[in-house]
Amino acid sequence: MKIVLCRVDERLVHGEIVNQWLGFFKADYLLIADDELIEDAFMCLMYKALLPIWVKPQILSVPDAAEFLAAHREEDASIILLAKTPVKFLRLSEYGVPIPLLTLADKIYFPNKRKIPPEYEAALAVLKERGTVIVAQNAPEDEEIFV
Repeated sequence: MKIVLCRVDERLVHGEIVNQWLGFFKADYLLIADDELIEDAFMCLMYKALLPIWVKPQILSVPDAAEFLAAHREEDASIILLAKTPVKFLRLSEYGVPIPLLTLADKIYFPNKRKIPPEYEAALAVLKERGTVIVAQNAPEDEEIFV
């Protein structure tokens, strides 16, 4: 399975994801890695309902997301990974999930915006040390801003 997008987006599934990113990448799967969200059955159903019928949704804890990706490694499919914070992507990388490029959506990551929480900054620093390229970008056609 090819990871076509790793995106930090506090809103998770919303118009930009459905109308722009999914269309741009034509992903077969969308996986949300969130340990807390899996406890909220209603929100899980809502996020799944927002996706086009051709996208296979997965909402899993971080360890289960890493296990899912490992189990489907040889599948001929593409997947978008979403998480609310960079900390989740750091944890995914610690479970062996490759994160070559991380796209940040939240305005806090864009120049001249409010301060990034220290925990997020620390996670981004570790990911950078491990070779992850980190960019801020709202939509696929927007210019990438290297963070």
